[in-house]
Amino acid sequence: MKYRRSEKSTDLEAKNQQNGNVNIKGKRVALEAKVEQRDTDVKGKRIALETEINQRDEAIKGKLTALDAENQKLRDEVIKFEEQYNKYRELTTLHCKFPNIKIPENVKSVIKKCKLDKILDAESSESCLSLVDSLSNQVTELEAENTMLKKEKAEWMSYSDYLDQEKDNFNGNIPNEFYKVLVDRRIENNILQEEMINIKKQMINKELIVSENENKVNKLRIERVQVIEYLLRRYKKELEQAQSNHKVNPNMIKILKCIEELQKLIYGLEDQNYKLLKKTMSLHVNKPKNTKSDEIFLKTINELQNENGSLQKNEAILKDTIFTVKNENSQKIKHLQNTTRNNHMENNDGVIANVIPTQSFMNLEYENKQLIEKY
Repeated sequence: MKYRRSEKSTDLEAKNQQNGNVNIKGKRVALEAKVEQRDTDVKGKRIALETEINQRDEAIKGKLTALDAENQKLRDEVIKFEEQYNKYRELTTLHCKFPNIKIPENVKSVIKKCKLDKILDAESSESCLSLVDSLSNQVTELEAENTMLKKEKAEWMSYSDYLDQEKDNFNGNIPNEFYKVLVDRRIENNILQEEMINIKKQMINKELIVSENENKVNKLRIERVQVIEYLLRRYKKELEQAQSNHKVNPNMIKILKCIEELQKLIYGLEDQNYKLLKKTMSLHVNKPKNTKSDEIFLKTINELQNENGSLQKNEAILKDTIFTVKNENSQKIKHLQNTTRNNHMENNDGVIANVIPTQSFMNLEYENKQLIEKY
């Protein structure tokens, strides 16, 4: 009994396994048939779309040829009208030149006919012009439609080729997956285009801000140079006046010349520093991608930075020398003022009078302080 039961159970298991295999094979065959059916549907839609686009293209081309033929006919008619009008003009000019000549009846009839033809020509030419305008508008519309259809055809051809290439990557429903991919790509393209537009606007705004700031910096530099030159001229003038009124140490002229030379050197160093900064900025912007050129680029930057540092050191040394010279100058002016006061006290019996006017001397001291604070 046990042996019979085991045989029955093994038979049932074998039957169930066979039925399962049959079901799996049937499902597999059904799925393969469904996939093939979808492929055939997609290919059929593609072929139908291509045929439709080709038919529309041929229809548009036929319309364009018909319109060209009509346009040529209208041009021929216009040429005929122009020839008739020229004949009429010749006859009228002859009649005006020779009014006493007897015109035959056939010529008079021709003139009358030409007058009527002229009126009709004017009306027909207006109608022809309006018709030509309408035909040209239709031609432009059809050409635009043709270009749009060609573009759409090219897009669909590219997407269908992509579908044939990536057919194995789509697991589920092929048209739905393809539609999702198409929509996602179009959305990404639109987002990228908007980002590019925003980036271009930001770049334009930044360039405008940079140009405005550069103009402001240049104006401030010019104003600074003008103020320094004005103060130096005024300082030199007052010192020359003091020298003309009193006997001043002859070293003062040398000091003034030295100050001017040092000031020129400072201006030159500032200009060189500014040029070097611009050069380094341009090198940072236009940095090459090659490794050898990177090494050369780094060497040039280091050389420029070293040169900039040496220029800044020279500028600091010159500023210190100017500061010391100005201090010596102010001390000599004070000493000169004290000596002039003592001389006036001795000569004028105790009456104190400043050789340099008080206000100009105060202005001179104030300008000297400003120069010391600046440099």
